[in-house]
Amino acid sequence: MLFLCVFLSLTACMTQNMEEPVVEVSSEAVLEGVETPVDDQDRTVSDKEGGIAIVGGNTCHIPDPAIDRASNDRNTILAPIVHEIHQGLMRLSDNGDASIVAVPALAEEFEVVDNGTVFEFALRNDLKFSDGSPLSAADVKWSWERALKKSVLQGRATQILGDIVGAESLMAGGQGELSGVEIIDERRLRVRLDHPRAIFPMMLSDPVASVLKKDNVAEWPVDWAI
Repeated sequence: MLFLCVFLSLTACMTQNMEEPVVEVSSEAVLEGVETPVDDQDRTVSDKEGGIAIVGGNTCHIPDPAIDRASNDRNTILAPIVHEIHQGLMRLSDNGDASIVAVPALAEEFEVVDNGTVFEFALRNDLKFSDGSPLSAADVKWSWERALKKSVLQGRATQILGDIVGAESLMAGGQGELSGVEIIDERRLRVRLDHPRAIFPMMLSDPVASVLKKDNVAEWPVDWAI
């Protein structure tokens, strides 16, 4: 039996057009039941940003992007939903020659300095969360700090963000800030790694590096991280 799960997006949505826009879940796309073959479903609904998504599934638990439970069957099924409602600075894209490359998502551009140990990111103009509130570089830093602190019992953030200076302290139970991330201004941040890592931008496409709104996470009425 299928249950319908309704959830509000906690992630960022962009107010400007992108050259390669990220496809959002349509608020009108509803999976009515297993009797209707996927190929026969109405495909005339246009994609839109934000809104409410109604999803068919056997659970209403949406995985917390900061936690790695990819081996869990439930979250494996829901993994595509995580990518639809959460986004980070980078995303993966087909390069057209059978290779996958990292391209800016919430970021507008980035620069590699100091022989690959420092990355400077500039966010897109007028980024907003789904409730219309602004998204800034401080939200990026807070989201990464949260992921690393939760990684005390979970290992995903260690793989994705563990090379950032100061990450080890947070993963060991520290409650301070992520010292390797410097907020330059509302749109720019500088990330220092403890050693060069050319694939760092690609790693940031992982959901564990998604940008969340602190107030939403704190006020969410249920433990959505379960």
